[in-house]
Amino acid sequence: IEAWAHKIPTLLLRYDADNIVKDNNLGYLCDTLSEMKEKVIYLAQNHEVYNEMANNALFFARSNFKSDVILEQLENHLIELI
Repeated sequence: IEAWAHKIPTLLLRYDADNIVKDNNLGYLCDTLSEMKEKVIYLAQNHEVYNEMANNALFFARSNFKSDVILEQLENHLIELI
């Protein structure tokens, strides 16, 4: 989440919980360390792709993890319990 909030695309190794990274175009899911290395090089050389993922990451972090968003979700869950 911190990386997303700083506009840093994510590279994952073999696991993407709930397909969040893939579904939101926040980075890449890699099968090997070699593939991760290739993706780092690719992103370094392709600024348009990097910037798109970076902007997606920031949007996702702000939309899902800002304190006011979390507080609203918490309030809604508490109201449901009452």
